Amino acid sequence: MNRFILPRDVHCVRLQRLRHVLRGLRVTLSVIAACLIGACQPSQSDIQLDGLTMGTTYSIRIHQPPAHLDGDVARKTVVDVLAEVDRQMSHYRADSTVSQFNAQRTTEWVVTPIELAEVVAIAEEVRAASQGAFDITASARAADATGQSSAHTMNAAALHVRQHPPALRKSSPEIALDLDGVAPGYAVDWLARRFDALGAAHYLIEIGGEVRTKGARPTDQPWRIAVERPLAAARQPYVVLALQGQAVSTSGEYQRLAANELHPPTIDPSTGQPIDHSTAAVVVIAADAARADAWSTALNVLGVERGLALAAQRDMAVMFIEQTPHGLQDRRTPAFKPFVVQGFESSKER
Repeated sequence: MNRFILPRDVHCVRLQRLRHVLRGLRVTLSVIAACLIGACQPSQSDIQLDGLTMGTTYSIRIHQPPAHLDGDVARKTVVDVLAEVDRQMSHYRADSTVSQFNAQRTTEWVVTPIELAEVVAIAEEVRAASQGAFDITASARAADATGQSSAHTMNAAALHVRQHPPALRKSSPEIALDLDGVAPGYAVDWLARRFDALGAAHYLIEIGGEVRTKGARPTDQPWRIAVERPLAAARQPYVVLALQGQAVSTSGEYQRLAANELHPPTIDPSTGQPIDHSTAAVVVIAADAARADAWSTALNVLGVERGLALAAQRDMAVMFIEQTPHGLQDRRTPAFKPFVVQGFESSKER
């Protein structure tokens, strides 16, 4: 197997598992455990933060920050945002806003923070556009009390959301929400808004694996993101992307299966059963991390044929990586190809 040599200015993201498990922000994500392989050469004022917070990793690069934005301010911003996402959106906390909403047996409007209403609105947008392939009520109802999978599917009017004033409403009292497939990406977008408000013009934000970029890296070129090769015995990139204002998310079932790990599989909302097809990974580039996060799950559920057709129809930047008898093969939408850095791709047939 040929080794892939990374340039010094590539941010490497490692594919892990498909299911997002938001355990009070102890996040096990479909995309990435991030590492920086040989940093760019930053100026003395540039901010570089890598660390652990509430059980997940983060990696922040802010190039040429304004004078009032230093490392301490940036780190506190990260911790504050993650804590608030945890308080609102973790269904592993009984006192979180979403858990309290799930526990209520009412079909009246329930007032929520604006952020929770916004993330649910994004989820519902992707559900409708993906023909139900992404459904934040699916995993909450995927198994009944005996542990058997249920094929029951809520209709499109099962959940209602409004943002002015922010509130949620169930059409049936038993509906419960699971935001694992969109909340991690939303956390990155939330943090991006906070840094925008602080005047940051150039940054790369990665929290628990979801990535968003803005502006340029220290070389005044687009940020380079290396997506790691599925099922490789040693870490090596499959493709390197050049992003300048976009977000990226990846979903794939291969790691969970290969490691024989007991993590929840992705459920097809139309059947209530785990997905079963040849997709090794789906890479989605979008304007924001929440939609990239949700769409990567939706397209993985649809599979390569239906997923590619829908992505191309919507002019989305998407790459499917398939496991075939001849090794890994990928298929890309036309919108994906401009983001690929030529000369940094590994051989597909291994």
